[in-house]
Amino acid sequence: MEREIPEVENALEKLSRNKANDEATRLLAEASKSSPSVRGRLAEPEALRILIQIVECNLGTSSSENLDQALRCIGNACADNDAAREAIIPLGFNWAIRALGGKTNNATRLLTTKVLFNICHEHVPSQQQCYRERVHYALIPFLGTEFAIGNVDENASPAIDLLFWISGHKAELEANLSERPPEEIEGLLLLLPGFYAETADVDNYGCILEAMLVFLRDSLVQESMSAGVPQLLQILRITDEKSRQAGDPEDKKILDPLCTSVIWCLSDIAAQPEFAELARGSMLIQILVDEIKTHAHIDSTGADVANKTMLTGSCEVLGNVLWKSEPEDYACLVVEYSLDDVLFSAITRVVDGPSNAPALHSMAGVLIHLSRSSVPVREHMGSRQDTLPSLQRLCRHEMSQIKQDGVKLLRALGRDCAANQEQFGDLAKEAMLSLSESNGTAEAHAPN
Repeated sequence: MEREIPEVENALEKLSRNKANDEATRLLAEASKSSPSVRGRLAEPEALRILIQIVECNLGTSSSENLDQALRCIGNACADNDAAREAIIPLGFNWAIRALGGKTNNATRLLTTKVLFNICHEHVPSQQQCYRERVHYALIPFLGTEFAIGNVDENASPAIDLLFWISGHKAELEANLSERPPEEIEGLLLLLPGFYAETADVDNYGCILEAMLVFLRDSLVQESMSAGVPQLLQILRITDEKSRQAGDPEDKKILDPLCTSVIWCLSDIAAQPEFAELARGSMLIQILVDEIKTHAHIDSTGADVANKTMLTGSCEVLGNVLWKSEPEDYACLVVEYSLDDVLFSAITRVVDGPSNAPALHSMAGVLIHLSRSSVPVREHMGSRQDTLPSLQRLCRHEMSQIKQDGVKLLRALGRDCAANQEQFGDLAKEAMLSLSESNGTAEAHAPN
């Protein structure tokens, strides 16, 4: 031990004069693996500064040995050492961003993620500084490589944890982005969950998806994500399928809230004016209608909706498209596609319970928007076999929000439509009386 310190000092002295001294960095890397005193010496600010300079000087050179040894020294110095972590923060993380770049070989990029892991593990200030310097933007392309995807446990796991930790500080450091992430990063964010759907365990998949959601919740990102809605629907489908197949209840506890978050992001993006414009000029409406028809199926016993998650997500998106569009543009969804009939039927047969409330709410929302088209369309909707039973189901539901959805749908169907007013008048009076009693009001007025 006593001989180590002079050797370390000698090596640091050599490196201060010549950043390409492979022998000196190799000695420091080997000694720091087993010697706490060497790690302590390398954790000092001046030593860390020299090591970072070695990394920066050797990036882009033909040999990576000196670079890798310097990275190992930094990683060893910062492992479970808050003093070293505090010392490295003022030096910044540009060296790590450059080392993660595409021109660096995969082994060095992986080593860089392990070094960053040692720095950031359970150390919030380091994570926050990495966020400020956008280190997570450098992690995302690495996670998109075949090298990382093909062996998650060995090659991707440290980077996934880092992405989760660092991006998790967005809300406190930058509630609203001042500028959009680079286009490449936005695109990869949408692709990563699909890349890891088959290879990652639930914990790693959940971390990737939550990191994506951190940015999709930002209004600036949502403005540019209209074209990504089909991909988000696919992510929702993948995540829901993983939840449905999960044998461990703890896995479902991770995946189900993520499905809900994806649905909310889908709804927010679909509410953007740009999205409605895009939807009108694409096959997206047809895709959404097909999704709803597929997932609104309920077996003959009324046991369950085939896929409540996909049904809710598709209805949320379509509902926002209809809300932002001219009512007459989508009369065909009732007259030609009988979408209202599909939804009325699903509402009558879905089982009760809080878990199905989002699906009921979303289906009712689409029906309300469909009814805006014209009086003939409202008459058409009112004539369906399941219209009255579905309205009764909504208006008599135990949850007040669903009851209110039923009243809103009654109002929408009865607007300027004498046939529907007559057909649903008794239910309207019953529903309004029920609402007034629950709200403590003295008088109720039937919708017309």
